[in-house]
Amino acid sequence: MSNFFLWLDRFEHGDGVAVVEVMRTNIGRVVDGDPEFTQGIADALRLPLSVREWSIEVFRSSYYSEYPESDDWRDRYPEVSRITLSGDATGDSEVEPALKPAEFDGYDSTWSPNRRKRADPNGRYAAIGVRVGEHVNDALTERIGRIRPGAMVDTVVARSNGLRGTRVTLDLGTVDLESDAEAVDEVAGRLRELGLIINWRDVELRLAEDGN
Repeated sequence: MSNFFLWLDRFEHGDGVAVVEVMRTNIGRVVDGDPEFTQGIADALRLPLSVREWSIEVFRSSYYSEYPESDDWRDRYPEVSRITLSGDATGDSEVEPALKPAEFDGYDSTWSPNRRKRADPNGRYAAIGVRVGEHVNDALTERIGRIRPGAMVDTVVARSNGLRGTRVTLDLGTVDLESDAEAVDEVAGRLRELGLIINWRDVELRLAEDGN
């Protein structure tokens, strides 16, 4: 198994900027990043980008969970890194976000097994859902926003082998995942009621059903 799965959120060729969500699957974590690691992410996504700078934000989301039914909030809401890569765009090719992740075997040299910290339940949380084969229009986006008034809603159109879908992120801000787990799960349930798939493994299953 690869060390990380990568989802391209957006790539702005003219500005030389890419935003990538990185989920760890194996040994190692993303900490501060290093030049080889960040350029490796761009290369794994086939981005025509020579990376010069990067920034990293950490959030949690049940969308990326391998154990969405777990009683342990750390398993149900795993940490994910959102990395913004900046640099010089090479060539003129555009790269679209994909519904399926890219695999990446890189290693962040700023991480070590001794650099462990206690998991903090207070942190940024994002509820994510995907609608496969259908567009998320303005009316649906507005309904999603009403799930948690004041939360930021972001939509990204993605494709896999010609099949189009929309990825929706509802940023809930800082949440205490130990005491507010029920409310967080309710948000995910509301996304499901609106026709969105709320875990990446279920998106994979849906794509497989459609021959992707």
